[in-house]
Amino acid sequence: MPFYEFQCKSCDAEFEELFSCYEDKDPWVKEHRCSCGGELRSLISKISRTQSLWGDQTGTYGVNGVYNRGLGCVVYNDKDMEAKAKAKGLVPYHQAYDAHTFHDHLDTVAANDVKKFEQHNRNVVKYTDLLDKYGKDEQGKMRAQAETFTVESMKKTGTLVESQKTGAVNG
Repeated sequence: MPFYEFQCKSCDAEFEELFSCYEDKDPWVKEHRCSCGGELRSLISKISRTQSLWGDQTGTYGVNGVYNRGLGCVVYNDKDMEAKAKAKGLVPYHQAYDAHTFHDHLDTVAANDVKKFEQHNRNVVKYTDLLDKYGKDEQGKMRAQAETFTVESMKKTGTLVESQKTGAVNG
């Protein structure tokens, strides 16, 4: 029995209703209203996906499998991927480290991503403030960029490649 999602056209409230597989939802939508009195519209629901090692993998791997760039071949399900990885002498990351180490690594990666995101937001705010100060013409944009993305700040955040740090020119 499927759940259908609806949204009020007036207040944007969302809710779900359970219907029989044979029941038509359109008459129900016309007959019912939101608690605010607004008309309802049907939403397109997200598709549920259940993973398994052997079972139906058409959502993940498609009917004909999917090309795995890391393995360089087509895989049809998780077990097939593990077998092909093992045949190539590869070990999945989650098997190479214990759960504690794996989760510590994920926490570190997430924390670094948060820091990068926060730095990006600070740069955007600084740049837009400087644009307001210097103007949005070419000269103002160049000055705002130069003050926002200084060499020192880019060295600190690791956004300069080695050749840029040393002044080498590609060519």
